[in-house]
Amino acid sequence: MPGDGGNRWRAAGRLRYRSRSPWIYLLFLPPFPALLYPPFYAHVHPALGGVPFFIWYQFAWVIVTALLTAAVYKLRTGLPFFGSEAGIATEPSSDQTEPGGARSGS
Repeated sequence: MPGDGGNRWRAAGRLRYRSRSPWIYLLFLPPFPALLYPPFYAHVHPALGGVPFFIWYQFAWVIVTALLTAAVYKLRTGLPFFGSEAGIATEPSSDQTEPGGARSGS
């Protein structure tokens, strides 16, 4: 759309927003200090279901990191994760856009 810097487009009948802010990538940083110094979390207790803290703490960060990566993806692309619209939303290419910003075929 003209004047919006390419930060939104129509897909599946809905307006999608995406962010081009480089600040979003800061979401990748929390796992590094949390796991960088093992003596911080190298303990047996508190155990969770018989699993030592050292193990479940690291595994929890695997899940948190996956969620943070998904959040960055969602914020950068504006695409849905799940549902009937997943995989449908695409940014219009130059051949799909008519002069003046109107999309063809809609």
